[in-house]
Amino acid sequence: MDELIRRAEQSNQLASDRVFTLATGCLALSITFRHDLVGDQPHDLWRLGTSWVCFTISIIFHVLGLALESQVFVGLYQQVRAAALLDPSGQAEIGTKHRLMIGIPIVVETSSFIAGIIFLAGFALANLH
Repeated sequence: MDELIRRAEQSNQLASDRVFTLATGCLALSITFRHDLVGDQPHDLWRLGTSWVCFTISIIFHVLGLALESQVFVGLYQQVRAAALLDPSGQAEIGTKHRLMIGIPIVVETSSFIAGIIFLAGFALANLH
């Protein structure tokens, strides 16, 4: 069971890294090429701004998730060391609180990214000529 949980956490981290890369790329490209793609008179500019906010939130929560994950694993390492001093066979497990500390930022990051894509696509469709 522990191996399955470890693989699921690795898969979540890989997906989070991909979402981070895509969010960063979407934000950079949409900022860089906004004038080239929609001209001087864009419609529904609020959708573009909202997509930028969503992408930025996604990026921030990715970094926050990495920081929290590091904090969780440092805490687990300290628990293992303390348990090893008291009982050499003792092991520390990731509890529900720690799983939420790692999982919530991933959910917010992914949700914000999807919302950003939806708003960016809406902006693009509103500005097709």
